[in-house]
Amino acid sequence: MSLFGNKIDVKKPTKTTYSEDDIRNLELTYQKEFSIERGACVHSPIRKQIPKVLRTQIREYAFDKILEKGLYSFKHLLVVPNPYGGSLQTALLLFKTKESLTCHYQIFDDDGHVIFEANGAKTTDHKVPVILLCSAKTNKLNLELLNDAGEVVKRRPLTIYSREASDRMLDLFKGAVMDNSSIYRFLLINGMTFNPVVIDNELNIRYALRLRTTKTGMIPLANGHFLLPDQSSNTISGNGSRYCCNFFEIDYLGRVYRAFMFKYPFGKVFNSFGDHLFFLTSKDKGYENDWIISFNTETGEVEGEYSIAKLIGDKYRTCSNWIKITCIEVAEDRILIVLKNLHTIISVSRENFNINWVFGNAETWQGTPLEKYILKNENFKINDNDLNFIPAEDEIEQRLAENYKDIIRPVFAKV
Repeated sequence: MSLFGNKIDVKKPTKTTYSEDDIRNLELTYQKEFSIERGACVHSPIRKQIPKVLRTQIREYAFDKILEKGLYSFKHLLVVPNPYGGSLQTALLLFKTKESLTCHYQIFDDDGHVIFEANGAKTTDHKVPVILLCSAKTNKLNLELLNDAGEVVKRRPLTIYSREASDRMLDLFKGAVMDNSSIYRFLLINGMTFNPVVIDNELNIRYALRLRTTKTGMIPLANGHFLLPDQSSNTISGNGSRYCCNFFEIDYLGRVYRAFMFKYPFGKVFNSFGDHLFFLTSKDKGYENDWIISFNTETGEVEGEYSIAKLIGDKYRTCSNWIKITCIEVAEDRILIVLKNLHTIISVSRENFNINWVFGNAETWQGTPLEKYILKNENFKINDNDLNFIPAEDEIEQRLAENYKDIIRPVFAKV
């Protein structure tokens, strides 16, 4: 079947797969048509970055046009590897159905166990995103079409080959040993000198971002997307250092949805809850990462700016990186902040940032605003690496259990 030819009958087809050259040709074919219809200029004085954003929109436009032609069905579907240039371990499935159905897919390991599964949107024009394909391997998938009752209408097998990751990525895990006791099947690693990568419990590369970014890496959002720093857009902070100020909201295939411009530098610690993103920043000259910003990813507005120095006092504010916040955990009505240098966890209200309680050494906070909020118990201790709890019936553990009951992940394993 030619790339843009008419529909033909093939007796035993299984799938059609586009190569990278096919995708580039597809992009060039629809670039002019996209520019005229959308009124978009593909060329820009900001080299590469703006065209990169529009490129994902052009490809999305081209895939929609392919679906309009009705060339592909569930039996004879189109597989587009790395459809938007985001990762080699992704693919897009294109096909039409007569009824509005949901496409469910499963990815199997060599032993036939399901290692990942997901659903596409309920529609007749299917663009099913497939992620977390195993690198350098022919992945075996099972596709199912589901009706409103969740019953399987049609089922078929599918194989997708994912190219090998770069040598630099493979070298990262040579000689490494994975602890299989982790409750998480996949681990996202943001590196200082390499692009973000996702590995499974057997150290297989399941996702490697191909877009340029900064050492901040990928910032996961609650809607399933992530923020990606735009390395080409920078500004100067109050300390005179350069930092990235522009971020794209992108999905794991590489599709760009929105862009955000931040006034302050984006710190290394962040977390999200619903539409709200909380991150560290530096606002005061001479001090690093001692402010927390509350940002609404839906409206694009900053909803709160909170100074840690005003919260806990400036008794220990004697150097630039004086506090070293290593974790921010967000629940429905509270925020937990881990202060590594001061061996302390603080619980504050999300509504007004008032202190609920403080878990740390009483002597550390004597004579400070935190003194009256210290949880008091004789049967616990804090060392440099761990929080060690005694029996479950102790008052301190009961109070912690009550305060942590809505937290998504425990943060008191390491301080």
